[in-house]
Amino acid sequence: SDSAQMLLANLRALMSLLFPNYDCSHLTPNDFQRCPDKYAVVSTVNQTLAEVVDRLHAGFLAEFWQVVQDAIDIAGCEIYAFRPAPGSFGPTDNSLTSFHFFLIDFHKEQILFMGSISKTKGRARAGGDSDSDLAPSADSMSSASSKGQASSDRSSNLQEGEYAFSDDSQGDHMMD
Repeated sequence: SDSAQMLLANLRALMSLLFPNYDCSHLTPNDFQRCPDKYAVVSTVNQTLAEVVDRLHAGFLAEFWQVVQDAIDIAGCEIYAFRPAPGSFGPTDNSLTSFHFFLIDFHKEQILFMGSISKTKGRARAGGDSDSDLAPSADSMSSASSKGQASSDRSSNLQEGEYAFSDDSQGDHMMD
């Protein structure tokens, strides 16, 4: 369909921006998988980031999910995972762990990318695969985390790394 072709073109274009050293024009719909279970996505992100980041920066996961929610309505979006065939995409080929999720709000025509690639210390020191020049600035993180204090009040009973999905139109709340 036209909408599926447009989505693929947008995902390819975004991947080309994120990974400028790799040819993303060969990506096909088979490289992207719809993720109907948002809880599984949150769990994957939490588990991966807790192992690497949250132990060094306590509270990172709570800040991270607040920034994501400020950027896009998680409950109202569709999530797609980038899952290339083994050996077909350089940045993930030699990684210990990786995830690449696209949160797509079709009504607002927004796409938010979340990704992480973990490599061994030796590979990182050697400069292996500096795949992306994109990184959040401290200013954007602090301004985004200072916004939305009211929304953090509703989830104040959650444990570290948990995220409450809420769709105000339905009035139900879900927790990871």
